[in-house]
Amino acid sequence: MAEERMDEINRLNVEISKLKSSITIDETEIEQLRIEIGKLKAEKFSLLKDKEIIFSENAGLKAAISKLESEKAEIQKRIQSLEAEIGRPKLLPEQLTTSLRDAISKMEEGLKTEGRVDYTVGRFDTDIKASLSVDSENRVFIKLPYIGETITPESLSVIKLSLKAVPKPRAPLIKVPLLIGMSKDSAVQTIQDIGLKASLQERQSKTPPGVVIEQKPEAYTEVATETIIALIVAIPEKVKAPNLINMDKDVAIKIIKEFDLEVGKVEGKLSKVAPDTVIGQAPLPDTEVERGSSVDLVVSVQGIKVPDLKGMKESEARACLEKIKLTIGTIFYRKTLFVGDIVLSQSPEPESEVLPGSAINLTIAQKLSFQELKEVIKSHPEAKKLGVVLDLIFAGLEKLGIDRAEGLRDLLEIPDDELIKKLRLRTKAEVKGFKTVIKRVFEELG
Repeated sequence: MAEERMDEINRLNVEISKLKSSITIDETEIEQLRIEIGKLKAEKFSLLKDKEIIFSENAGLKAAISKLESEKAEIQKRIQSLEAEIGRPKLLPEQLTTSLRDAISKMEEGLKTEGRVDYTVGRFDTDIKASLSVDSENRVFIKLPYIGETITPESLSVIKLSLKAVPKPRAPLIKVPLLIGMSKDSAVQTIQDIGLKASLQERQSKTPPGVVIEQKPEAYTEVATETIIALIVAIPEKVKAPNLINMDKDVAIKIIKEFDLEVGKVEGKLSKVAPDTVIGQAPLPDTEVERGSSVDLVVSVQGIKVPDLKGMKESEARACLEKIKLTIGTIFYRKTLFVGDIVLSQSPEPESEVLPGSAINLTIAQKLSFQELKEVIKSHPEAKKLGVVLDLIFAGLEKLGIDRAEGLRDLLEIPDDELIKKLRLRTKAEVKGFKTVIKRVFEELG
């Protein structure tokens, strides 16, 4: 038993030795730790000192702020006092009297009548309580209390004013003339000539435009010089244009007159609706217009087919158009070689549908005389190449009795050899040159 306890004690001692060796610390490390601890203590002491300084400065700043706030309050009170002084109404004595004069003048305006008797303010008494002050320029100001200001009556001065009417020479009265029925310009001139003034107003009326229909004051009223006479001048009454679309033309014209309007232009337009039906109007329905204005109408018209006039003589074309209520328009004459006095072309073209009375333009052939044809041939650029030969050719044609374009056309069919003999030319080149000129002229004249 004792041996077992000794073994246990020995074992424990061994364990203790191990633990002691494991917790053994190097002396160098301990020394370093002591140094760090010393530094930290020094820093702590320094921080505590800084804290004390900051607390001291903070107390000083709070005291300074308190003082500044107190000064700020005093300055604000002073500013408010100055603002109140600046905002206080101030009047110069002459401004006060001017204001009173204007007020009395307006009162007297309200007392005037249109008759022979006027009223006036005989006396005006007032007591004004205000403060008086003198500025740097030695001017006296009347200071009135501003809104919201609390003042005592003892601090105010009393200004007593007593104003009374002073008679003035009265201008002679002018009798207003009768202006109703006069033109605006004449009425204005009449008013101005007698020393009065005019104001103009307008009113819709059936009276002719520009005529005076009312006046204020009335005629024969006596008024002072430069009194304004109000003139009411007539302007045309407004009416709404009726809706005339799809009405018969005669019915539409009757309605236009019932509305005190005038019938304007009545134009026809091709349409498939029944003839003489209104298909357009100006102004449009419900448009406001002056009474007496014109209303233009567009009515439907059954078209007429244009006949084919080509190949007819001019007289035949005229008769044909007159028969179907159309007319001849512009006639253009075109020089031709073989035919004359027949219609070559027309505008509008055949079968076109036009309004009754429309004009048809025609182009009519006008046959060239042989002399005119010779001049055309001579002036052609190709003829210059022939020179005097062309004159010999025309002399030869005259001997052969050729005096029409048809004769020249027949020459083109004759062989060159035979034609040289007929025209007594010398070379085939001259014959070919002549034929070339004739062909070109015929082509250009059609």
